[in-house]
Amino acid sequence: MLFYVLQLALYASGPVTAVQLALAWGFVATRLLHTVIHTTVNRLRWRMLVFSAGRCC
Repeated sequence: MLFYVLQLALYASGPVTAVQLALAWGFVATRLLHTVIHTTVNRLRWRMLVFSAGRCC
């Protein structure tokens, strides 16, 4: 939920930089990868690594 609030705040504050856009897409990609891992092999260590990478975005 916080992701969407931050995206709306960035949109309202003016032009979005390439760094902000890359971080947003990085977050989306890690969430997607986390979901794929969870629904297929469900390895906790892999999921934790991907989830942690997403929190850095």
